[in-house]
Amino acid sequence: MTASSEDFCELWTDRFRALGDGSRLKIFALLVRRPHFGEELAQALGLSPATITHHIRTLKAARLVRSDRQGRYVLHRIRSGQIEEWSQFWAQTSTLADRLDLPGEEQISEVVLRRYLDRDGLLTQIPFAHRPRDVVLRWAASHLDMDRLYPDRELRFELMRLARQPETLREALLREGWVAQSGAAYRRVDREEEQ
Repeated sequence: MTASSEDFCELWTDRFRALGDGSRLKIFALLVRRPHFGEELAQALGLSPATITHHIRTLKAARLVRSDRQGRYVLHRIRSGQIEEWSQFWAQTSTLADRLDLPGEEQISEVVLRRYLDRDGLLTQIPFAHRPRDVVLRWAASHLDMDRLYPDRELRFELMRLARQPETLREALLREGWVAQSGAAYRRVDREEEQ
């Protein structure tokens, strides 16, 4: 991870850890509504002022809350911009993996696929588990032209270039809906359009 993604990860890990305690989550929820004095929070939640102070310290360390002294009392409030940051965080969950510099779907699929290919790049088996099976069959189907009918012999030849057991691969492609049979010919099915 880059320094920026590492900082982002650390910030949000701290925030989630801070809110991982039920009492702190309740304090945060009350402060989202409006600022409160520590004694108000203690009364509302049935906790001692010392316990509230401890929880506030944790929320402040996670940069969620700030406190301002007003005479002999301390007023606690959500740090400016927190609600917007949380809203933005949840609105962008699809880009969260990118923000954390995690591998993309293609890279993950390549790692899965490599487990089922031999040195020659030929498929050795069809996985039983759904996700790896889908990766393997998607890869095999991608080697077939979308707008083309393959006579049985030609399909068998194409699959021999991909797998040690082309018949097993053909049956799996048919069963899982990646290939459809039209009389004595076969055609690739666009599964992405179906989903």
